[in-house]
Amino acid sequence: MKNSFSLQEEAAFKFYLSSSEASSDLCVKLKNRLGAFNAFTDIIASDTQLTEKVTALNLAELEAPSKVVALVRASKKCDTTKIATDIIAARQAKEAAEKAQTINAQALNILRSDLSHFYSENLAHLIQWVALQRCKDVLACGEVMPAEVVHIYTQLQFRWFPRWPDGLNIAPMTLNKLPLTWQPTWSDIHRASLVWVWSELAAGHFKFVPIPGRTDTKELCLRLDTYEVERLPAVPKMQTAPAPPKMW
Repeated sequence: MKNSFSLQEEAAFKFYLSSSEASSDLCVKLKNRLGAFNAFTDIIASDTQLTEKVTALNLAELEAPSKVVALVRASKKCDTTKIATDIIAARQAKEAAEKAQTINAQALNILRSDLSHFYSENLAHLIQWVALQRCKDVLACGEVMPAEVVHIYTQLQFRWFPRWPDGLNIAPMTLNKLPLTWQPTWSDIHRASLVWVWSELAAGHFKFVPIPGRTDTKELCLRLDTYEVERLPAVPKMQTAPAPPKMW
């Protein structure tokens, strides 16, 4: 059961809790949920009685006939009814143990779901939080973001408004997931566009609005407040990718 909550996810939550940009109210909520989950998994891990009861029944039923034969051969009193009664009691204990395991699994799923809902319940805040992390060195290229920030970003499920503001050079496919990092070999205008978008997100210049042309869903999409970008930020000049070695 402990494995149902990854160490990567726990590390991401702890990274958020330790960041200066985290919401104090959300930190209290997240600490409570994380604490409840970890405490319950520790209780389950330390409770060996459930497994022991199941194991005891299996052994009792398996060894019962041999036990009767051994007593008869030794000319000893054989109370088969007592043996059967013990097996029935063990079976009841096993059923109770299995039911307890089911209840524990269901309870753990609820606690795990509480943690997962942290992303959807605080979507706008977490988008801005990720953007603030990106903007600590927004011009940097390469895999410069902490793994914990990348993990949280990948958990944020939302749609973008189906059109970028005029003046940006970002591929339409990026509407599914805006790159959090970029390479120095990408064009200047592409990197500048990404820098501008992440800066706007960090400043909170966005809102969630109905998806244009969709009346069949109540799902919202993220739209930046600006419709036209007058000037993109300056970025370092594009680097040329090294030529591959010649094959002779």
